[in-house]
Amino acid sequence: MKKTFICLANSRKLSGLCIAGKDIENFNGFRPVSDRPSEELSEIEIRYKDGKLPKLLDVIEIETKVSKANDFQKENWLIDSNYYWTFKYKYSFMDLDSLCDNPADFWGNTESSYNGCHDRIDSAYFNKLEKSFMFLKLNNSSIIVREEGRNFGNPKRKVRMHFTLDNIDYILPVTHPEIERFYLGKIDGEYIISEPHYLSVSTGMPHKDNKVYLFAAGIICSGQY
Repeated sequence: MKKTFICLANSRKLSGLCIAGKDIENFNGFRPVSDRPSEELSEIEIRYKDGKLPKLLDVIEIETKVSKANDFQKENWLIDSNYYWTFKYKYSFMDLDSLCDNPADFWGNTESSYNGCHDRIDSAYFNKLEKSFMFLKLNNSSIIVREEGRNFGNPKRKVRMHFTLDNIDYILPVTHPEIERFYLGKIDGEYIISEPHYLSVSTGMPHKDNKVYLFAAGIICSGQY
């Protein structure tokens, strides 16, 4: 079964990648997955025939086998890895507003992790919800780069995104590799994104603490396109 979607998130996941976006026909959330236990995709599975890899705003046609919707991610579709993915065209940055979800629909009942802010939801509440992927337009946000675990023996630096939605602050881990690499190249600090930009927020499956975590899985700024 052919599916065509707009790529709005291309993020790291375990030893592979998580791709997500919106179905071109109905603008519903869409997430292609593999048949691995954790459903991450490999680079080989998402390549175009010419060897290139998908980028944000690519409109992509793929072959799928069946819906893999579950209680926590209803947008999932199992890919047919025997086929290349096909680039159709580039979606216009100027048309992204039509893809945005209503901020009022953003997940409620959020909790905060030690280093995050409103970045997780109890799984018992989340499995009653219909969406695990949302696309938002933001006007002001920032990227935070810092060593979060130094006091616990882990000096690795972390990149997070800080934004406000309906007067609620969120600080989410950035899993968009290009953005993450760019800001890891800077000194620790907080960097303001002042131009209009878009954020894809994706949630994972429940963690061992029975929490579902939110991730900044795709960040699209006007200067990129």
